Amino acid sequence: MRAPRPQNRFDRVDVPDAPVSGSAAEGASAASGSASGMASDAAAGVAPDAAVGATVLDFGELAALRRRTAAQEAISHHMLGAAGVAVVPVPVLDALGVAALQLHLLRRLCDIYGVAYSEKRGRSVLLCCAQGLGLTWLGMAVGTSVMKVLPGLGLWAGIGSFGVLMGGSTYALGTVIERHFARGGTLDDIIPAEYATLLREQYERGRALVRRAMRPDMDDIEADARGDTGKNTEGRA
Repeated sequence: MRAPRPQNRFDRVDVPDAPVSGSAAEGASAASGSASGMASDAAAGVAPDAAVGATVLDFGELAALRRRTAAQEAISHHMLGAAGVAVVPVPVLDALGVAALQLHLLRRLCDIYGVAYSEKRGRSVLLCCAQGLGLTWLGMAVGTSVMKVLPGLGLWAGIGSFGVLMGGSTYALGTVIERHFARGGTLDDIIPAEYATLLREQYERGRALVRRAMRPDMDDIEADARGDTGKNTEGRA
């Protein structure tokens, strides 16, 4: 019986594959994914740091957009509320009601932009904005408020005119404050004189918005004052 041939050192020896642990497999997969992601960014000409910066910028823009949207909603609501206070027939009470609404608007804008609120400083800002609108606006506000004590047409004319004036001024005040806060300002560092042009422009815009919102009611009031009704119109036709 032939003896077995001794194994040569150059002969092939099969060695079983060593098991790969789950952590090692996950690490290899993550490394492969990271490498492919970096390769795709490099192919697109975008650096990894730039991509991260763009994501952070998007979140910042989204937060600013949310604040501005909330501020615009608050301004619109308080504008219509100030116009609605015009139905108060007592001249002094209607002015106090508008001032309270405007202070509430300032507080709301401070909450939206994370600005410290002071009622004393808020009243000072209201006074400066009223001065910025001019003596003509102040005289019209007083005159239309006093008109409401007159019976009949004077009452309705005073309500409509006073509502437009107060709604427009509230809209202008809120818009100016919102612009100032959006630039990083506070109630303490605002200089109303710097916003005088913007204040007047937004006041006219606010008046137009209030008129548009009140137009159906104003048409009815004017028709009643003229004694025109649907039946009379049909009869004349």
